[in-house]
Amino acid sequence: YERTINGGEHFIFTEDQFAKGQLFMILSGQSKDDIIQDIRGKEEWVRSRFNENFNRKQKKYLFDKMRRKDVEEDFMKKYQWSLNIPWGWEIIQEKPDSNWVWLGREMPYQWVSVHWEEGLTAPDSLIAAEVGWNFPQKFYGHIRYHPYKFKIQQTSFLHWASWRITGIWESEQEAQGGPFISYIIFDGVTDRTYHINLLIFYPGNDKSIYLRQLDLIAHSFHVRKE
Repeated sequence: YERTINGGEHFIFTEDQFAKGQLFMILSGQSKDDIIQDIRGKEEWVRSRFNENFNRKQKKYLFDKMRRKDVEEDFMKKYQWSLNIPWGWEIIQEKPDSNWVWLGREMPYQWVSVHWEEGLTAPDSLIAAEVGWNFPQKFYGHIRYHPYKFKIQQTSFLHWASWRITGIWESEQEAQGGPFISYIIFDGVTDRTYHINLLIFYPGNDKSIYLRQLDLIAHSFHVRKE
């Protein structure tokens, strides 16, 4: 705090200030306008610091103690890909003939599924959007996406260029729904297009942390190195 008052730094970060793993930011200035001026242009950097801290703590919570390493190793052996599977997650469906694996857990309901095809099957945004749009009814059967907030954008996923699709899913049978994220990536090593789909159902509650946990699981995806 004294550094922000007596020195030239008007905002600083400290770690473990009041709790282990905590990232603490101090802002100071002669006025509100001074503080806004000092932080202007640094918004993304500040946000990235907190995101990095969140991801580090959540990865430790999800992956460090107990994982379904038996399932992870089995996937790599059979399919040449795998991801980190936290303890408590189960295989809901596994269809080798359809190149599809569906994982999940309860309380709240979180799903991760992976589908793959040989070659490059989503070369542009129109095809990728169509693949994404048809995915839930093709594989889950009773689930569809709502046009509201359905969005596709090009992004990076680990070291791959990818399509990121987001929006709202809904059940055709029950009053259920929630947010989803899909990543469609092409890996040149295995010469495959992978579709990683994330769904959550947690009605009436904040889903943001759980959705970010799903995203961390998705980002643990890796393929066999030749």
